[in-house]
Amino acid sequence: MLNTFIFPKIEQKAKRALPDGAASEFRFNVMLYRYRDRIPNSERKLYPFHKSLKIEFYDGDYEQTGEVGVKWRPDEGLCGKALSSNKMFVQKLDFQHREEWNMTREQFGLTGDVGSVISIPVYADEDEEKESAIGVLNLDTKQEIDEEKLQQLGEDIRIYAKYIGWLL
Repeated sequence: MLNTFIFPKIEQKAKRALPDGAASEFRFNVMLYRYRDRIPNSERKLYPFHKSLKIEFYDGDYEQTGEVGVKWRPDEGLCGKALSSNKMFVQKLDFQHREEWNMTREQFGLTGDVGSVISIPVYADEDEEKESAIGVLNLDTKQEIDEEKLQQLGEDIRIYAKYIGWLL
């Protein structure tokens, strides 16, 4: 459903809103916040009784870069900040500000070429008060895009996060 209906609509909006090179390089993913099934062997401990964000649906080269298997806590990266704060985050990720996002070395290494990100919380349909996000819709590109344009695109595609919540 996402690859057939939602992601193509988001891509159309991105192509209309952003410079040609940036829109062609946009990748989309939906991370779900849930319990995982095994004890990880990474640099920090996320046990099965801890929830984490992880890419579940995507369009782009996430598998090639290794990002599909990475788990994120609610305080890590823009996706974690969007989840924990219940707010959309839009950021041009120039190198000097990457440390602000509390990422592990693995996360930092795998996302080092990302220039701009939009992270939008996803809520279950029955969560009318939008109190507890179940995931995050992310868009990213290697290009550093003007934050005002990113913010406008984020506002334009926010409705798709709602549709994703309905589907899940």
